[in-house]
Amino acid sequence: MVHSLKLMLIVSLTLVSVSLVEALVLSWRSRRGRGEPFDWNEAWLSLVDMVGRRLIALMPYSLAAPVFAFVWQHRFATTGITAPRIACAFSGRPTRCIIRRTS
Repeated sequence: MVHSLKLMLIVSLTLVSVSLVEALVLSWRSRRGRGEPFDWNEAWLSLVDMVGRRLIALMPYSLAAPVFAFVWQHRFATTGITAPRIACAFSGRPTRCIIRRTS
């Protein structure tokens, strides 16, 4: 989990820095009279939106982790993953496949 958070942080900072460089170039071009003026309000709004989405993406892990830990500790049985079970899970009729396999 720590490695994925570091990766997400590095990728996000890289994208924000590339976007900032693009914004500075477009702003410089508009001052020279070679393009439309750059809208900095949209840039800041986009940055706030990205930060908000990253924070919301982290919340389900922290809220659901205790529930999954409790369910895992109190499970009835652990079954192995086999090719027929995977095929049944993606066939669209998993209940019928499980009943057929167990009987």
